[in-house]
Amino acid sequence: MDWQIVLTSLAVALAGAFLLWRGWRMWRGSKTGCSGGCGCAKTDVKKPAIIAPEELVLRKR
Repeated sequence: MDWQIVLTSLAVALAGAFLLWRGWRMWRGSKTGCSGGCGCAKTDVKKPAIIAPEELVLRKR
């Protein structure tokens, strides 16, 4: 077997393994930190402000 075929096959196999690993992590979810939906987020997180209707005007051209 030519050394270029071996090197290419190895690169493709590593890329496939990386994609499978990232997909698994995305679907499995995180068990640590605040991204797991466990309610451990900080309580001082501010809600986004609502813009008053008077402030919503079209820009004059």
